[in-house]
Amino acid sequence: MISERALHEAVDRLVKVTNPVKVILFGSFATCHATVDSDFYLFDY
Repeated sequence: MISERALHEAVDRLVKVTNPVKVILFGSFATCHATVDSDFYLFDY
């Protein structure tokens, strides 16, 4: 499973590059149903 630290690092990198108004996490991580095969999806605008 992807660690919470990896998720935070991905968000930090995304914010530095795109300077978004908001970052939204969706998919199984957002609904707390992540498994070892899950990845995460981020939307920024």
